[in-house]
Amino acid sequence: MIRGVCPHYSLSVSMGIYDVDDRDADMGVMCDRALLALRSVKNNYDVHWAWYDASMREELLEEQHINAIMKTSLENGEFVPYFQPQYNYDTGKLIGAEALVRWIHPQRGMIPPGQFIPVFEKNGFIYEMDCYIWEKVARSIRGWLDAGIDVPPVSVNVSRRDLYHPDLVEVLKGIVEKYGLTYDKLRLEITESAYMDNREQLLRLVSEMKKSGFHVEMDDFGNGYSSLNTLKDVPVDVLKMDMAFLSQGKRNGKGGNILSSVVRMAHGIDLPVIAEGVENALQAEFLKSIGCLYMQGYFFARPMSGTEFEKLIRGDKAQSAPDERFMATFDNASDFLDATTQSTLLFNSFVGGAAILEYHSGKVVALRINDNFYKILGTNRDDHPDMRYRILESFTPQTRDAFVEMLETAIRTGEEADCETCCTYVMNNGSPTWIFNRVRCLARKVDSYILYISIENITSRKLLSAHLSEQRRELSAIINSIPGGIFKCAAGEDDQFTYISDTMLDMLGYTREEFVDKFDNRFSNMIYREDRGAALAKIRSDIEITGSTDVCEYRIETSDGNLKWVHNAGRLVEDDDGQRYFVVVIVDIDERKALEIKHERDRAEIETMINSIPGGVATIQILPDDMKLIYASDGVAEIAGLTMREFEKMFKNDPTRGIYPPDKPMADRAIRDAASNRSNLDATFRIVHKDGSLVWINMYGQAVDKIDGYPVMHVVYHNFSATTQLYREILNETDQILLVSDIDTQEVLYANRAAAQLAGREFEQAVDMTCYEYLFGDDAPMWTSPAETIATGAVSYDMEYKSRHYRVRVSPINWNGHNACILRLRDRTDAYHERESIENMLKHIPGGLTVFRVDKGSLTRTYMSDNAFDVLGYTRGETPQPKIEDTFGRVHPDDLAPLKIAIKTAISTLSPFYFDMRIIPRYQPMRWVNIVANPATGEDECVYFYGIYTDVTWRKSLEGNEV
Repeated sequence: MIRGVCPHYSLSVSMGIYDVDDRDADMGVMCDRALLALRSVKNNYDVHWAWYDASMREELLEEQHINAIMKTSLENGEFVPYFQPQYNYDTGKLIGAEALVRWIHPQRGMIPPGQFIPVFEKNGFIYEMDCYIWEKVARSIRGWLDAGIDVPPVSVNVSRRDLYHPDLVEVLKGIVEKYGLTYDKLRLEITESAYMDNREQLLRLVSEMKKSGFHVEMDDFGNGYSSLNTLKDVPVDVLKMDMAFLSQGKRNGKGGNILSSVVRMAHGIDLPVIAEGVENALQAEFLKSIGCLYMQGYFFARPMSGTEFEKLIRGDKAQSAPDERFMATFDNASDFLDATTQSTLLFNSFVGGAAILEYHSGKVVALRINDNFYKILGTNRDDHPDMRYRILESFTPQTRDAFVEMLETAIRTGEEADCETCCTYVMNNGSPTWIFNRVRCLARKVDSYILYISIENITSRKLLSAHLSEQRRELSAIINSIPGGIFKCAAGEDDQFTYISDTMLDMLGYTREEFVDKFDNRFSNMIYREDRGAALAKIRSDIEITGSTDVCEYRIETSDGNLKWVHNAGRLVEDDDGQRYFVVVIVDIDERKALEIKHERDRAEIETMINSIPGGVATIQILPDDMKLIYASDGVAEIAGLTMREFEKMFKNDPTRGIYPPDKPMADRAIRDAASNRSNLDATFRIVHKDGSLVWINMYGQAVDKIDGYPVMHVVYHNFSATTQLYREILNETDQILLVSDIDTQEVLYANRAAAQLAGREFEQAVDMTCYEYLFGDDAPMWTSPAETIATGAVSYDMEYKSRHYRVRVSPINWNGHNACILRLRDRTDAYHERESIENMLKHIPGGLTVFRVDKGSLTRTYMSDNAFDVLGYTRGETPQPKIEDTFGRVHPDDLAPLKIAIKTAISTLSPFYFDMRIIPRYQPMRWVNIVANPATGEDECVYFYGIYTDVTWRKSLEGNEV
């Protein structure tokens, strides 16, 4: 239909599919999983749908985990540089190294770069990590240079995301200059794919790097999508060529031709080439033959730590590339590889299959295979021309490891080694072919080995052996399936034993003679006398009805005098002569019986213990939207005045159903918080008794397990009514006004009798009311939020309401799972009026009064009478600041220091003191003032300093002092 309207319009649809196996699962979860599947085929235009599997979720969780720990890991120094050497293969000289990041986690060990680098490139953290590694590498180079070590150039990687940071070049220059390096020592590698993202920006950045003095290398060439034109435009110094041309695809020779062309083209524009990923001598020799001498890869060395790299660059011998000399392990071994020798004719016509193998790091290639080798496997060279490369693939995984172990044993010992393998790549009439292999090592070249192998088809012998082994297994299974003793006895009254197995005698501890003598060789005598009647009656009844019995249990006395419980399973059989016998298997069930007896005893003890607990015990499962009662003792039902049947019917699907409605939200929250945090539950609330009364209950418990993913909590119920009533009576006896309120909502949780009298309403009327609405009604004064008031602990303050003065103290408290506060109000109206009277009185006495509060060593004035202003030389327009330094600002300089010392001593010892001092008023003559002070602790537990000042100028003049 779309093409009918827009012929050139193309629509591609992709979808993620989640197979719903639980219809009750959350719809959002289903959609999220389908979306994960869709993202797995994003930008893959050849794939239009994907099924969700658990690995997608695990991959997402792993990515989230890496995001969560990456910054901390960087701060902890878990990212370290590893160095992979680069060699001139022709001279064996170390020419440089590439620095690669490794994440060494303290718990997970080394995390592969492929697991975290893509995540860092996605979230942008790659730049922060790269900067860290650049500096670590520069610091290492500086340290080696300072130690007198000739350090080759080291290349560091610059990520595609790094190129978008405007300060990139300045950061790199800053690192080089910080450690005093030449720009040749720290080289930069930019991956080929980066040149396709933002060509113009990259050209500008590379040019700027080159201008600054850096050597720039194009990394992974041949593994991306760059055009050859890129090499012409981008001013790089070195081309790093990826060996993917040789390691991927079919073995058709095209990869080698492409590599040869790339090297020839690079040399044509004077661009040095380093081949990375070189894994064996064959690759190294090929690269050397096409003119590429600079190489890097596992053939030379794996990435190594800074310590190992330091050891490498300290000595000239350690810097040499691997030796490629051919070393024979015995005389004339090389003849097997020489096509001109007589050995070739012998090899091709040898009776039996034979081949020459090359082995390197778990990989096997057949250099030569004779005709009989193919015949033994039932095939030929034309049908399987690639067999020489697939020797290991032709074996089953179970025998493949044995084949490799055989090769390594022959290499290690220098002797012949052998093994058996099952070949599935080549089939013998549709069946696997079993091969007996015998091998010997011929020679070693670099780190690969040349081996001679002969093979023999042992399929028929193996099948016969397997058949015999299967028969033995079946017989062993029959014997081993009898986990006890076997006996045979005559049927009827004459129940003499005709056969007793050794396992039965061993189980009971008798020799055959002891057993016959002990039980007079009769089955009935073997059964313990207290069990004998019931057991024989049961066996005879079963035999008459079904001809067999297998549910009979009884005891047998063992040789040490103990009794052993056994399970009896028997069948009545008849021989050719018509003689009937009873064939029986007895199984030792002593441990099971002991456990059954113990479990029964433990169950009785537990029930007794539970029933003795004052109150009751219950088990509750906490579900997302409700709760489920799993178990409840009789005591729980008794607290509510119900029978157990009434309780289960009422509370089975809602254990909180009987809670008093105003208390239910609090109780529900306390239970869920304890379950989610796996903390102790300790909640007190009211339930509605069967007779309608309210019963105070304390619930204590803890979440101990999960069922179907939801927590299960064991709780103990205790009737707390008597204790609660006692507490209420105690609190109601005090004249102090006490309230408990939620610290966030200020909702009243409790009020004592004094508070109810002030409010003019009972506590039960306080539902959904704040503590201030409850006390003072709608015209309540403005109060500070308790959450703000007690942010730093308990506080006290004064308030006035309707000509009454109150002292308020607020402190935090945990109230049945609530973050609550307790408010204590004390009516200070009479004391307030008394203070006013005292102040009026102080106005008429000769002298003045000042009160200071001691706070962390400093004194702050809280009160100063008018007379004190006059005595200390202040006029009415002059009001000193509350600090003591300002209050005594008129004291003579010679008297001020002794005064402060006397005050400090009095406060520290809480003892009174007496002091005379000179006062210099601004507009009046100097006068003498006496201060009498007494430190004391106030109601708020702070120390207060009370001072009385008196003008004693006349006395001092009589004593002859200066006035």
